[in-house]
Amino acid sequence: MSEFAIVDLGSKFIKYALKKPIQELRCFELNLVDLLDDLKVLKELFQAEGINRVLFFLPDDYYQIKTLDLSSKQLSKGLILEVEKQFQQLQGKFFYANLPHDNAQLSLYETNAKESEMDAIKGVFQGLQVEFYPAEIAYSCLNAKKVSLLDVGHYQTYLLQIVNHNIETRLKAEVGFALFVEMIQEYAKISSDPAFELALDYLKHPATLNSKQLEICQQAARKFARGLFEKLNLENVQTLYLTGGGSFVPELIRKLYEADPDLKILHLSDELGSSLSIYNNLYCFERFYLNKRSNKGYNVNEQINRLLKVYNLNF
Repeated sequence: MSEFAIVDLGSKFIKYALKKPIQELRCFELNLVDLLDDLKVLKELFQAEGINRVLFFLPDDYYQIKTLDLSSKQLSKGLILEVEKQFQQLQGKFFYANLPHDNAQLSLYETNAKESEMDAIKGVFQGLQVEFYPAEIAYSCLNAKKVSLLDVGHYQTYLLQIVNHNIETRLKAEVGFALFVEMIQEYAKISSDPAFELALDYLKHPATLNSKQLEICQQAARKFARGLFEKLNLENVQTLYLTGGGSFVPELIRKLYEADPDLKILHLSDELGSSLSIYNNLYCFERFYLNKRSNKGYNVNEQINRLLKVYNLNF
């Protein structure tokens, strides 16, 4: 297996990982200040490491999902001919296509308003092989037949319903860990940077806080948990995997259990064997990508992605 890097373009941090043969995934993060300048720093780092393949997985504001209903469910030449016929009438630019096993609905990920930004990313990494993937595809590696996943990011939270490695429903809430930090700012009358550090101490080192700091964090966490929970619809959810930095706020877990004492709550870190929740996406994507590359047999998705190039529909 050749060396490669994985880059997760978050809203506050750029998280990235380095993969080399016989080595565990090495994960890091970089404060997002100026995207292209930050990526230039990463390019120099990757080149110094001898890495020439960079895999970007993109948040949903980079793309729109277009679906094609296929009459055939068989991964056969007949299905590919049907896809080809539909592609002849298709317009747009797509950077990835996915047809889950035993599913007749093809998902095409169309470049959104950020196509020029994706072009600029390619420009920064000129001379290296760049591949783009939708962030959500990483979760298709999860082994459970049916699972719900709550990803609490800095500014947004995603609730995904995953059935047989296919994301069936998506819910996006414009609430994230930043709300917790804002509440600490308000209650403690401090600026954003010390509020962020206080929030991290509350999650990682609560014993270091004095009684006043602890009271402020608990009050902020309760408001954060209420604000996020009001945006969620957990009807028919039986097993919920938590991920993202905000998923460690204890008041959120308490709020979820109050709503449904029978809800089974697990942490994705335990499933993946990762040590830090903020890197779960990187571990998921590594598993997805290695599984994808190890498939030596006929791969219908690879055939479909080749067709995107044939019909000049690929980004």
